[in-house]
Amino acid sequence: MNLLEGDDLHLKKEGKIIALSITVVILLCVTALGPVQCSAALVWSEDFNTVPLDWYFWGCDVDEGWLRMNGSEEVLGDPACLANRSSSVTVGTWEFDLVELGSTSGWLGVWFMADGSDFATSNYYAVQLTRSSTATGSIPVFGLYRNFDGAKVKLDSYDGPEGPLAAHHIAVTRNSAGRIRVSINETPAMDVTDTEIDESTYFVFWAIIMDTALDNIFVYDDPGDGISELVILLVVGGAVIIVAGAVIWKRKR
Repeated sequence: MNLLEGDDLHLKKEGKIIALSITVVILLCVTALGPVQCSAALVWSEDFNTVPLDWYFWGCDVDEGWLRMNGSEEVLGDPACLANRSSSVTVGTWEFDLVELGSTSGWLGVWFMADGSDFATSNYYAVQLTRSSTATGSIPVFGLYRNFDGAKVKLDSYDGPEGPLAAHHIAVTRNSAGRIRVSINETPAMDVTDTEIDESTYFVFWAIIMDTALDNIFVYDDPGDGISELVILLVVGGAVIIVAGAVIWKRKR
């Protein structure tokens, strides 16, 4: 065998290895595309433009396109509002608006994953909103809570900018690893991983004292983080192709 024939054999061998590598990367990318949805599927939504039949209301009404506290019920002497509907989503995205309309005392919140609506017995993850006074006004304070086996724990918190009462758009995502991310008015606000609760039967709205409202709920079945895995695979695939091209170019010189 002469030198040229040896080089040809090496090129063919390397060509097969490179082709196999590229094929594997392509298959990985195709496999990754399987579970990654191009757009998340909407599981359920509610805008309260009409009175929904699949909700339970206590101390609140659908009024002017919002679900609002009406002050007819109390918890330990304080005006209260409770509303819930069935929801089994545990991995996905929950979007909703929490609206401050009047008093700055008290709190309101959404249990986006819950197995009931009773404070004493329910296990839930919740985003809660209160107001905190400052020297010149007040700020909205958001907390991410877990209540499990009767123990309520604050997992994370976020102080919003000082300003008047307002509507706050909340977006919560939770993936299969238990990572919960919360954005407030399009700003990343809280990011924790917790796996204590992995079942849900209800979506719950609770409010105490504040003149508040809930609106524009959208619940999707995708937490929106699968694309990162695809991007990684595509980057790796691109790197393999670049390296393969460099090896072939070097051999041919």
